[in-house]
This record gives sequence, structure tokens and C-alpha cells, in this order.
Amino acid sequence: MRELIKLWDKVRWPAPEMLFEAHCKNEIGIAIELCVLRKQKGEWQVLLIYRQDKFFKGWHMPGSLLMPGETIVQVFKRLSHDEIGVAITKPKFVTINEHFTRRGYEISLVHTCHLVGKGIPQGKFFSLDKPPPTTLSTHKEMIRAVRRTLV
Repeated sequence: MRELIKLWDKVRWPAPEMLFEAHCKNEIGIAIELCVLRKQKGEWQVLLIYRQDKFFKGWHMPGSLLMPGETIVQVFKRLSHDEIGVAITKPKFVTINEHFTRRGYEISLVHTCHLVGKGIPQGKFFSLDKPPPTTLSTHKEMIRAVRRTLV
């Protein structure tokens, strides 16, 4: 057991996929989710990104697991740069969502934010009231929770 702990301490993140999956199955994942909003012609819209991998195929909000040694602010910056592709306003915490995924049990910390400037983000904006049918079901729940805060 001591040898395993010593080896685990040497893992650097992001870890190789096999180690990442083992980590997810044996730890509670904390996901940071961003509901990127805009209001266009009086209608609230949400930015969704298309994803196709072994875990999911469809639309989802920008988000990521919090990696060991990483802060929530660092995740915001990483998501803004890597997933959204443009600057965002300071995210505002909205709600917590807990769920099981193929990777394991996750707790999602859901935040709202807006785009900064005129840059074109990766992904596509959809009506907050009608996300595409192929939107990740847990993200549909999170979008509904955000919608309730905007009333």
C-alpha cells in the first residue's frame, strides 16, 4: 500500500487516460460547469459545445473536473481558453448538481457567466428554454436550474 501511495504522489495532471479513469472511479469528482449566457432579441441563450467521445455524444455546457492541485479559478481560466475560446466575465455560482456518470459519482458546481468582447466562441448558442434533444441530461437539469434564477 505504501508503494502505491508513493507512486500516486508522483502522478502529474493531466494524467494519462488510464490513470484518470481509475481516479474518477475511486474518487468523488468535482466538476466545474459554466452556463455561458447571452440575451438576444429578449431571449436568454446558452452556449453549448458538441462532444463525441467514449463517454458522451451530444451537446454540453463547457465544464471540467477539478484536477488535483488545481483551483476553481484555474479551471475557469482553462475553460475560457481551451473550451470556449474567448474571455468570460467572472463566473457567478448558481447551484450544485450531483449525479452518477460513466466515470463515477460527480458533484457539479454550476456557474453562470457571459462572454467578454466580440470574439466568436467555440460551440453554438441555443435557447435556454429549448436545448437540443441530444444535450447531456444532467446539463439539461443544470440549464433548467439556471433558468429558474433568471425569472
